[in-house]
Amino acid sequence: MSAGILYYSYTGRNRKLSKLVSDKLNLERIEITESKKRSPITIMWDIMLGRIPKALPEVSAIDKFDKVIIFAPVWMGVAASPLRKYLKYIQKSDIPYIFISLSGGANESNSGLEKDMLHYAGRAPKLLLDMHVSQVIDGSPTLEETKKYELSDEMYNMFAQQAANGLEKIGL
Repeated sequence: MSAGILYYSYTGRNRKLSKLVSDKLNLERIEITESKKRSPITIMWDIMLGRIPKALPEVSAIDKFDKVIIFAPVWMGVAASPLRKYLKYIQKSDIPYIFISLSGGANESNSGLEKDMLHYAGRAPKLLLDMHVSQVIDGSPTLEETKKYELSDEMYNMFAQQAANGLEKIGL
């Protein structure tokens, strides 16, 4: 058994970041997908109502890992709702987990993120890395500017290095 990556990406940022980290650390990746197209409205309703959307693969797909590194966006200050069923499974299975996010919709730390992860997974992640697109934009960008900002390969590599450094600090 080994560590593996479970990722969900709405815009493609966390997909690309997880790929760079998996290549750097030679880790298997599993993508979380949804059968229905996601919209800003469904994001809002899922968060507000605490809904757990249907997602694939089955949660048991992570059983082959002794640690799971989750890459996903943060929506309205909490982990993206498609992760919820996997976090609940982590709570039952006792698999150690790490959460890494590259978000475009916030300019500062998501203070409720760890509480949300505790709620669904029953314990804090071994590492919580909450990175933001605004880190690479000069000045004080607006929400719309960070959402639309196109990251260069150099910027993705910088975020991947931050993630790899964090993982190295905890022994991965």
